[in-house]
Amino acid sequence: MQSDVAGALGLYMVGRAAARTELGPSLIPTDILPELPEVWKEQGGQKSDLDLPFVVFDQDAPR
Repeated sequence: MQSDVAGALGLYMVGRAAARTELGPSLIPTDILPELPEVWKEQGGQKSDLDLPFVVFDQDAPR
């Protein structure tokens, strides 16, 4: 995996895990750890709707 794609995926996963905790401002880094396996199970579309060559990661909006 290229570093820019890995970075985009990591940023997305951490953000989704943080949102899943629903802790808001009281969130601490270790709060996201239990949510990371659940984020891996989420599935989005296989193709991007964007026709932009510089977009390396395009995940569907959270469900």
